[in-house]
Amino acid sequence: MTNVTAADGDFVQAAGFDDAGNFAYAYATFTPAALGLARLDPSGGSFARTTVAITDPPRTGNVAFDADGTAYVATAGASVVTLYAFADAGPIALATVAVDPGISSAFAFPRGGEIYVALLTPDDKLFKLYHREGDALVDIAVPEVARASVTQGDDGALYIGFLDDRADMAATVQQVHGHDLVDVGIPGFARYPIEVPYVRAVGSDLYVTVENDNLDQPGFDLICHGPTCLAPKPPAPASAAQCVTHSGATLICTEWNHADEAQQNSLLNECLPANGQFARTRCDTANVVGGCRSTEVGELVVTDWYYGPPTGNDTEAVVRFLCMQSGKLFVPPGS
Repeated sequence: MTNVTAADGDFVQAAGFDDAGNFAYAYATFTPAALGLARLDPSGGSFARTTVAITDPPRTGNVAFDADGTAYVATAGASVVTLYAFADAGPIALATVAVDPGISSAFAFPRGGEIYVALLTPDDKLFKLYHREGDALVDIAVPEVARASVTQGDDGALYIGFLDDRADMAATVQQVHGHDLVDVGIPGFARYPIEVPYVRAVGSDLYVTVENDNLDQPGFDLICHGPTCLAPKPPAPASAAQCVTHSGATLICTEWNHADEAQQNSLLNECLPANGQFARTRCDTANVVGGCRSTEVGELVVTDWYYGPPTGNDTEAVVRFLCMQSGKLFVPPGS
């Protein structure tokens, strides 16, 4: 892992990996107003930065890669949304569209030259969905929905999960086909939802996690739709899983060791809503300065590992204090 240090005045918006596994992050500056992309040079270990001046400072956005390695960034300004491409020649403004105030996030979804842009309001309502056609962003008529999430499958298909007023605000998933939205499965398939239905495409299957408000069985519902959801699967041997999250300059790798398949899936369901990076392996040990450990059910051991430079910004003393605050046991690296 490599610590990403933004230049003074940069506001890092989002990060991503291209199909070759190379890392990049999008950032904004406000004085002067500019948008940029910093792409890691794997051979030199440094970031090559490109910027473009903008007239409307972005608030939040994302960076997404097409299969050819081109990076796309959609920005949501106060009154305009702009879609940029970052290629070897530098940043190019592909399309803009004027919007009403109130949006908080813009997300680009490229695949094979076709690009969609989704806008969300601060309360996670899907504000607009656009399809890039030439130098224009064409509005796709979508109903006003509450608490939405948007994801893209490996095949480029775009899915929207939301609370559906057609079904008493139960969770529904729709797939985008051109300018049409088609229900996936039965509308309102998850009852009693109170939070965002998080949609994730895994291979040919679609998974949805919904926090419910069912008085009989409160908790999280995990729903799968696809051809292999019900296929018999051999039990996974007890092993480990991790979830990497960021809090400012702090990088935390939560490790569940001696975790069976059900426990690994439980960590997966906690990791996705927290925008974490999940993997079925133990945490990276490079630059670890210490961890906070607790033993859970059976042989399961849970450890939050913290990292020093250049991966993170913590010290052993800080980690010892965090462990004491949380009532957990401090463990040194390699434990």
